[in-house]
Amino acid sequence: MSKTWNKIPKYSGVVCLFKGKIFLEKDDSMRIVRQNEGVHYTPAGHDNSVISRKLFNPHNGSRVIDVHVTTFSSNSGMEEEAHESSEHVFYMLDGKLEIRQNGNIMTILEAGDAVHIPAGELHQLHNSGPDTGVFLAVTTLLDTCT
Repeated sequence: MSKTWNKIPKYSGVVCLFKGKIFLEKDDSMRIVRQNEGVHYTPAGHDNSVISRKLFNPHNGSRVIDVHVTTFSSNSGMEEEAHESSEHVFYMLDGKLEIRQNGNIMTILEAGDAVHIPAGELHQLHNSGPDTGVFLAVTTLLDTCT
């Protein structure tokens, strides 16, 4: 999809068309998400007990990254997936998670570990342990307005 920018006098900012949705950008000022804020949801292709808390994305000011904290409860996981136009960086905050590829365990991430997943690379996360696994995810939005 091509990038589209249009000036809108009423907002004195720009409108950005991203993946068929329109986002108003009023300014580039700092944004803060407090501990009781952020939308909680279960990502598509993940077990119902996997919960993500959205921190930043194009809906609230971040034009080129999506940031969320995701919690995998014990014995939960996700389908294997790849994102053709997005890269991931996962930073483990608590617990352990397996990173799998084609059904094989590639490594086990523990608190303090990080992984970079290039665009287009298959990946799957699974928590086989008794404790909760929590990580911070930063995803590039390569098809964004810049």
